[in-house]
Amino acid sequence: MVDNATNNDTMIYYLELWAIDKDISVCTNNYFRYFAHIVNLLVQAALKQLKDKIDKIRNLIIKSRSSSQRRQKFLEISSMNNIKNLSPILDVPTR
Repeated sequence: MVDNATNNDTMIYYLELWAIDKDISVCTNNYFRYFAHIVNLLVQAALKQLKDKIDKIRNLIIKSRSSSQRRQKFLEISSMNNIKNLSPILDVPTR
């Protein structure tokens, strides 16, 4: 059993709905599973290309969360730019 089998099944379900909506021929479920794997590989490759930019954003988030003053300044700048006050989180890749 795959550790994220439920997530994969959900992704496949929505990809099938999307394909049907776009009038794209949908193959059997096994072929669609390969498609989901290929999409994952493409996303991983894209993230690899964006690694430097992602690292800069990640470092900015770490710095903004490192003190209450920085967090307050981050919220002030967000508010001045009409950006909803959300607290950025750091993602942790599972693979």
